[in-house]
Amino acid sequence: MRQASARLALTLAATVIISIAARPVVAERDGCLADEARERGDARASGDVLNFAEDAASGPIDIAFGTVRLRDSGGLLRTGASGCGMDVGLRLARDRVRVGMASLFSGDGVRDGNLAHATNWQHGRAEVDVLRRNGVDWRVGGSLLQVTAPDAERADRGVNAHSDVSLLDGRLQATTNLAWAEHGDAAGNWAGAQRHRIKLTLFEEGGFALTGFAGYERAEAGFAGRAVNLAQDRERETIGLGLRWRRFGLTLERRDERDNVDDDGDAGHRWDGWRGEARIDLDGRARMPRRATVSFDRRDRQDRLTRMVEERRDRLRVRFGWRDGLSLRLTGRSTTEFRAADREEVTNALGLAGERAFSWARWRLNGRAGASREWTDATGEAGMGVHISVGGRHGGFDSLDLRLKARLKRETEDDGAGTDTDYRIGLRAELAF
Repeated sequence: MRQASARLALTLAATVIISIAARPVVAERDGCLADEARERGDARASGDVLNFAEDAASGPIDIAFGTVRLRDSGGLLRTGASGCGMDVGLRLARDRVRVGMASLFSGDGVRDGNLAHATNWQHGRAEVDVLRRNGVDWRVGGSLLQVTAPDAERADRGVNAHSDVSLLDGRLQATTNLAWAEHGDAAGNWAGAQRHRIKLTLFEEGGFALTGFAGYERAEAGFAGRAVNLAQDRERETIGLGLRWRRFGLTLERRDERDNVDDDGDAGHRWDGWRGEARIDLDGRARMPRRATVSFDRRDRQDRLTRMVEERRDRLRVRFGWRDGLSLRLTGRSTTEFRAADREEVTNALGLAGERAFSWARWRLNGRAGASREWTDATGEAGMGVHISVGGRHGGFDSLDLRLKARLKRETEDDGAGTDTDYRIGLRAELAF
């Protein structure tokens, strides 16, 4: 028995930017263009326009056009690129086989209304569940990516292969990713990258669990271009432990990263860092948070010849979440640059953000607001900003989605005489039918 359905979504978006500064006013537009020759206006169409659902063995075919976002499961090629385009997906054999292709345009050409000046992305991916039996899951897949920019004579290309294995009912998990890339400026020279990660449950009984994990990744010097997702000529080693006891969780992670590993093992820099995160699940009664999370990161950049620390970055994050949809997040960051003659330059930043989901009449609303401040002790430079956004769906019109965003940013020069202020207000509406 075949079933067919159709869905079309139309999105209208507009952004107003007002800059008060000692530099020219900047105006931007973004969105997928329905007509390349159109000079004004901004319209975007997105959604599933064709969806054939057959029996469970064959699965559905989805074709979407409009806003497309690349998702590469391997993680070594570019991910997160989005723009105006089209993608096709196919799922077979009860989702054991998944194939997808995407073609999209992004960049200044899309905003200016001339796709000939936009960057073109061609992406294809496939995944197969090889084994699902007796607590063993094994999935393999691969992807292809080609990026052609208007200012490049040749396209950048990338190939990715990955394998995910789960043994002992998930107690042992291993992931392997391999990729090769060709930079258009160095055609014919393919370079490789690799990423490996393993996670093992060391002990689990009752409400107590202890896990260990380790990872390794490396990208060769030629692994570069628009198609890759890793910094070239760099390797990283990671090791850590995770502990869970009833409502309490703790994660400790140690990282060691080096660059210039292919050319000269002693030259370049080394990033030495560690991260800790503590989580506690609360009962959420009497207006108490349902969950609280505290994390701290430290990262030192060292010269690999002198072993001297050139820069240190510390970051602290605190997050609270309530059952009624309210969440608060506080972030603090400190960057210290160690200069000659025992001179230090410290830049600090603080940010506070909140999010709340609530109902009003027949509307389901979601609001976000935040503020941040950054300052440098030595130079006196400072900046601050606030942002707010509200979005919602009407109970009688589930296909209608409205969102309003506003942002203000203000910067002050070191002498206190010059200020730059930037105001942005955006409105987005999506109607699906």
